[in-house]
Amino acid sequence: MSIFIKERPEISGRIYMRHLRSVGMCAPGTRRILLDYFKLSQSEVSDFFKNGMEINDFKKRFGHDAMAQQAIDFWEKQQDGQK
Repeated sequence: MSIFIKERPEISGRIYMRHLRSVGMCAPGTRRILLDYFKLSQSEVSDFFKNGMEINDFKKRFGHDAMAQQAIDFWEKQQDGQK
């Protein structure tokens, strides 16, 4: 990934499916968990896959989940590497 992409303001501060993939989560499994366990709507899940989610919102909604916490930890390490 280029530095240019990481510095784009619409991307900064957001977690994306690529962060979840980095800790072994697949898109179909993530979709199923978000729909069935967290009760998100189809449009909310689609929006997450397309646009990501503000990291603070992601932490509030999913931070108690062990797999989500792995993705949050990965995201935070990535942010530390940017600075």
